[in-house]
Amino acid sequence: MLLQDQDGSYNHQNLYTPKYKIAIKNPKTIYKYKPNYTIILAWNYSKHIMKVHKKIKKFGKFIVPFPQIKIF
Repeated sequence: MLLQDQDGSYNHQNLYTPKYKIAIKNPKTIYKYKPNYTIILAWNYSKHIMKVHKKIKKFGKFIVPFPQIKIF
């Protein structure tokens, strides 16, 4: 299991989240690891994120857990 936070803001990349120290990486790194599932916690931006990263559907699926769990 790969645990990373993907953030398009260059100010946040290569830092860590508070408390749990999860690495914040550039969203393009997801294509290097090709995960089976990608969880989108920013559910209110999920449509935009899936549109921008539609290539992920070639090797995996998106999971949007809020407000209801959906797998795309």
